[in-house]
Amino acid sequence: MIVFLPSEKSLIHLKLDKQLSDRFIIPDSFWDSVSQEASGFFRCQESRSVDDVLEAYTTLFRVLIKQPNTGSSSCKSNGILYTWHKFTFLTSWLPSNKLVVLCFDLPPPFQNTLIASLINSSTHLEMRDMYSIHVLLLWEITKLFDFALWSSRDLVRDLEKNRVSKEDPQPDYDRMHELARHAIHTSEMLEMTLETLTAIIREHELFFDNNPALPKSIRTISKQTMRDLRFQNTIFKSLHLRSKALEDRLRNEINLAFNIVAEYDSRISVRLSKEMQVDSFSMRTIAVLGLLFLPGTFICAIFSTSFFNFSPGNTTEPQRWVVSDKFWIYWVVTVPLTLVIMLLWCIYQPLSRNQKWDRR
Repeated sequence: MIVFLPSEKSLIHLKLDKQLSDRFIIPDSFWDSVSQEASGFFRCQESRSVDDVLEAYTTLFRVLIKQPNTGSSSCKSNGILYTWHKFTFLTSWLPSNKLVVLCFDLPPPFQNTLIASLINSSTHLEMRDMYSIHVLLLWEITKLFDFALWSSRDLVRDLEKNRVSKEDPQPDYDRMHELARHAIHTSEMLEMTLETLTAIIREHELFFDNNPALPKSIRTISKQTMRDLRFQNTIFKSLHLRSKALEDRLRNEINLAFNIVAEYDSRISVRLSKEMQVDSFSMRTIAVLGLLFLPGTFICAIFSTSFFNFSPGNTTEPQRWVVSDKFWIYWVVTVPLTLVIMLLWCIYQPLSRNQKWDRR
């Protein structure tokens, strides 16, 4: 029997958690916030009579999947839509080959898929092995993980096919890092699911090792269940490796974008350096021309002052060039003023340098 229940928080709000715990031997820690926020776990418990006869066998496990999609109910981050799927199951098996499966807060599409798998004639569910149902549940989860990974792969492939231009690189680093974040989450969920599956395999082996008196037919069934669980373990390892490969591909694209931008900046720097060399040559040319004409200009400026007087000659008087006896006034004013300007410049330079360091 399969029962679809609302979320654990809803059951707590409806005060049904106590009844479920008493009926199906659910520990109080399951309802705690730590367990509710966990990305995955597995727990099993045997219920035995005073005579050490097995009365019930209960398992509890969770798997979390991050699904990139375009659904309207999805979370959106930088243009990337995604949905978190939390799958929590409780199985209660009785030696009379009766099984109850509680499914917490499953998405309606997954509920329909699970029901279809159970009623499918090709699905062989062996009730004498309490872990036979886990094979079916985990296989449906495997298909969801595979779909989520291919969705992530499409996003990464789209990024690879639309790489930034080398002529004018404008990479969308935010989107790249968002994709990397989702890939990291997917790898984390797959790794946790592998740990959960490993725990399931270990407890399955432990149960049959601790119960050697079980009939041979049941032990034969358990061997096939073990083979199916180990097969799923290899599938999950394959998915985990694919997820790690997506992380590496994303890291490669981010590094490539950084390198393309760095190369572009380097080309711009070389171009600016060449232009600065041209400007530097022009400035040197101007400086040389200034040095050539400055002495003559300075002499002309001095001789054009009123301290000098040149009178051309005529028929009655010869030409005369007279220097004023007040020429010393020019030097008295010019030399101190030049010294004052140089002194002010020497004082200003250290002060300006200290102000720049203070701002830093």
